[in-house]
Amino acid sequence: GGDAEVLTGVFTRVERLGAAGKILAATRAAQANRHTLSGHRSPAEWLAARTGVSLAEAKDTLALGEDLSALPGVDEALRAGDLTPKRATMITTAVKQNPAKERALINGAGTDNHKQFAERCLRAAAQGRSAQDEEARTRAIHANRQCRTWTDVDGYHLFARLTPAVGAQV
Repeated sequence: GGDAEVLTGVFTRVERLGAAGKILAATRAAQANRHTLSGHRSPAEWLAARTGVSLAEAKDTLALGEDLSALPGVDEALRAGDLTPKRATMITTAVKQNPAKERALINGAGTDNHKQFAERCLRAAAQGRSAQDEEARTRAIHANRQCRTWTDVDGYHLFARLTPAVGAQV
């Protein structure tokens, strides 16, 4: 049991370092247009085919890789294995709105559980938005609002993408 616990930590670190390496290498391959050699239309299409992930996941990976060049703290933490790609993406999204929070978010990534960390990132992003940014964000959410329902073996499902004010009413 004790060995398994230690190995879980070791493999988690290996997984993080491997993910960081994949992000950095894939981003460099995309910048070098390597996808054209294999007949793929885009770097994301190439990465999805090469790694077996969805096109959306491949796009997210490449977007994170591109964002790292402007965020040295996130880049360093990801390379060191201190961040998962998901948390690096969450920080990147928040720091685009609030650059002053980069170090605090990186530090929080090591101590917060997922829910706490997500809330910390959302708060940081909201604090960095101006009133005009917030209005534009609300308009964009409203323009892209969605509501879908379906039934399957697990019951009735509802998916909705709404503005925060409308979501609070629901």
